[in-house]
Amino acid sequence: MHKIFLAQKGILHVNLINKNICKGATSLQSPVVFCRKKCDRQFATLCKASASMKEKQSFGGECNYNLDILKKSLRPKFRHITRSSASDTSSSAENDNQQKMDLNFDALGAWDHRIDLPILMEASIKQGEPIPLILASHVGCSSILGKRTYQEDRYVVEDLPNNILCAAVFDGHGGAECSEYCARNLKGVLLEELEHQKDLEAVLHHTFLKLHTGYAQWTKTHNAGHRAGTTAAVTLLRGGAELAVGHVGDSRVILCRLGGSRELTQDHCPSRLAEKDRIIKSGGRVSVDNIGRHMVNDKLSMSRSIGDLHLKKYGVIALPDTRTMRITHGKDAFLLLITDGINFVLQSKEACDVVNQAEDPYQAAQQLTEQALSMSSEDNMTALVVPYGSWGKYTQSASMFYSFGIGRDMNKSSRFG
Repeated sequence: MHKIFLAQKGILHVNLINKNICKGATSLQSPVVFCRKKCDRQFATLCKASASMKEKQSFGGECNYNLDILKKSLRPKFRHITRSSASDTSSSAENDNQQKMDLNFDALGAWDHRIDLPILMEASIKQGEPIPLILASHVGCSSILGKRTYQEDRYVVEDLPNNILCAAVFDGHGGAECSEYCARNLKGVLLEELEHQKDLEAVLHHTFLKLHTGYAQWTKTHNAGHRAGTTAAVTLLRGGAELAVGHVGDSRVILCRLGGSRELTQDHCPSRLAEKDRIIKSGGRVSVDNIGRHMVNDKLSMSRSIGDLHLKKYGVIALPDTRTMRITHGKDAFLLLITDGINFVLQSKEACDVVNQAEDPYQAAQQLTEQALSMSSEDNMTALVVPYGSWGKYTQSASMFYSFGIGRDMNKSSRFG
């Protein structure tokens, strides 16, 4: 079980007047229980045994008031659990033990034992459920050339101040100058914006525009990269629970929730009505190439990007789409950031199935790029896998798509309809 539950930790001295929480010297080794009444009694025992609560017993009703607050703030959340039928007697002792492990997982809203993430104690107490600390070192990364002779993809994984994790992918085109510039300058621009903005969507909005403006100035100074551009998919995870996403272009951000795929971005394709209208009103045109891609002025297969300075007057903008959401670690297994070298041949559900078969995020990222390569992707391929609390929980729900090992079921691939 995990360290957040007080039955497995030393007694916490709680001073509710000073709002200080510190670790006590006394240690209690009590079994973890899941009954509400037993939990209440257990929390009461922990409180009465702490020195700070003993000191407050002399003040009459104050001790009971403090105990009620402590119980409400630290008690694990209880969720409805579907139990198997009592008439089913064919299960072996091993299966019974496995059911008990699953019961503990769901009742406490914790995560699978295959990944050991440290816990944010203050945030967990505030939210009433375990919140893991996710660092850059936990993120799986893989970036390969594919069948290209040069690499235009770039990625960034950084730990920022105030417990913010940044993960980003940039898929360059027309040269690597723009994607390289964005990768090198992303952290500095984010830090500048975080000093002035608390809202993460606003931070991402200004960051994308500053990166584009900065790159335009860079091209003038260095007289290079005038026709280079890049997609951008940037995520910020603050306090282990608040996720902000910003993107331009066709790189994708996908969340695995309850074993299914949830796309957090929508490709900026010139075929989308609003995007097409803007391009046409700006004097540009949208055509279809010989493999069915919609193109701006026969040159670019996306309607938004950083860079591409020669197409900005035709409606190709650098304004990102942004969104924020709360990560629920009892349901969410991982966040996936991929460039179009992967999403061109793998649907979002297929990509999540590949990741769900891996033992850790590092192996998952590598297997994902290798799987895309085996399905005849010709572009650079980059994948970032950010593990969340339910990592490993949905492995059994993964499809047979990747389980065969060969992974060449062309009929299920988005590349082949």
